[in-house]
Parts: sequence; structure tokens; C-alpha cells
Amino acid sequence: FRSKSGVLAWQEAIFLPAFGTYCLVVFLWGNYEAASTSAKDVGHNTWDFQKMSAISPWELTIGKLFGPTSYVWYSGGLLLTVLAFSYSFTSDLSKLKEIHDIYQTPIIPIIYLVFAGVMGHACALLFSLDSLKRKGNPSFILPFISGIMTSCSILYLAFFADLKNHLIPSQEPMNWNGLKVDPHMFVICSLIYFSFWTLMAIQRNLRAELQYKNSPAVL
Repeated sequence: FRSKSGVLAWQEAIFLPAFGTYCLVVFLWGNYEAASTSAKDVGHNTWDFQKMSAISPWELTIGKLFGPTSYVWYSGGLLLTVLAFSYSFTSDLSKLKEIHDIYQTPIIPIIYLVFAGVMGHACALLFSLDSLKRKGNPSFILPFISGIMTSCSILYLAFFADLKNHLIPSQEPMNWNGLKVDPHMFVICSLIYFSFWTLMAIQRNLRAELQYKNSPAVL
């Protein structure tokens, strides 16, 4: 990568490696840890102890989602810092110019990257708990694949979809049921909505495992 003066700009050069490393660390390593959570609990004979403990379903939900993936997010946080620092230097890169024109600041891309990781981990954990509930012997492959697909889908829609077809949010307001809505805010609110219900599904599965009676009311 070369700057306008033709001299290699290290601030510009670190963006793509940091971006790729983040995807490898958070999407592969993170989804692996989330998908194998139930299998490790059963294999280490800690699942029965957890079910008999005084831990609440919500505490167990947050602990299982962010506990095994804590080191992943330590690394991911550092990489996001590097991405935020180097983002302003990428406006001249041919591969990133269109993306930079849409996302003027690194805040929105970083939010998308965080949601891609968290929702992928949540889906992997949910499928892992579901296999534990149905089979008693949790599966790893299907939860891992579901997590990867979720993370990559959000990544694709945010960064790699066809700009001309406006699959990536543009700067122009979108029409939603007659309302003019900022496209970035609409996508972020949608991700929050989907994340909430994924977390609720995890919590309800854990409530059932802890012998709580689930009522029709979610909250």
C-alpha cells in the first residue's frame, strides 16, 4: 500500500492485516470456543455441578457467552483499536475506497464487526445447548458451522455486498413503512433485535436445564 506521495504508509498498510486477523480470531477461534462450551462442560464433568449451583439462568447465559470467549475478545478489542486507528488512512486504497465513502468514520464498521462476532458466538452457543438438550451428548460441528455462517453473513452484508444494489447501507435515508429512517440506525437496531431474541433463546434453554418452569411470557 502506498500513500499519495508514493511512500509506504504503515498506518494504511496495517488495516487489511488487522481486519483479516480479527475475522480469523473472532469468527474461527471465538465460534469454536462458543460451539464447544457444552461439550467441554460434559467432558470435564462440570455441567451437573453448574445445574445444582445457585447460579441464575441469566448469570449462566452471560457467563457461557462471554466466559469461554473472553480471551478472544481481549484479542479482538486490540484489533478493533488498530482498525479504528488505521481507518482514516484507507481512503485512497482502491479496495476500500467505496466502503470508506459510505462509512466516513470507523464507528459504524466497528459496531458491525462486534455484532458479527457476538451474534455468531450466540448462535453457536444456542445450537450447542440445543444439541445437549436433545441428545445429552452435545454436538460441535453444527453449532460451529451455524456460528461461522452468522458471522460471515453480517460481515458480507456490511462490507462486501454489491454497493450498486444498496445492500450495504448507504448515506441516503431509507423508507420503512412510510418513515424516513437512517439506514445505519435501522441495521443496528435490527441486529440488536435479533441479538436480544437469540439471548432469550439461550436463557430459556438454560432455564429448562436448571429445572425452571418456562411460562409463555418471555420476561
